Amino acid sequence: MVFEHLLNENKKYGSNSSDIVKMHFHCEPDEINENVIIAPSWYPQIFQNFIENIIQVLDNQHLKIWNISVNNKKFTYIVTGIGAPKVIETVLALGCTPCRKIIFIGSVGGLVVNFNIGDIIIPEY
Repeated sequence: MVFEHLLNENKKYGSNSSDIVKMHFHCEPDEINENVIIAPSWYPQIFQNFIENIIQVLDNQHLKIWNISVNNKKFTYIVTGIGAPKVIETVLALGCTPCRKIIFIGSVGGLVVNFNIGDIIIPEY
């Protein structure tokens, strides 16, 4: 509901969903896959043993995007930079793309002593 309100407010001033994607991601909406991995600072090369194909879509100072294939499944991999504002701006812009599923990977679990590298954390809110 809030997202729809944001889109409607953008439309009032002449911006549509495609414009939002182009402004944030510097690409066409259809260049973003249905499955997206968001990582504030980890590059996709950490998964090099699993990636079958990798194509860089964007490499600028603020955002880096690749389309990758793993086990014949396509993902868009986005490095947002560190900080909640950067991540949430990216998630909001993804609402204007074919993206339907997001996997977030990061090191926030490092703040808790009994978490180990590779542990999966599912947030409740």
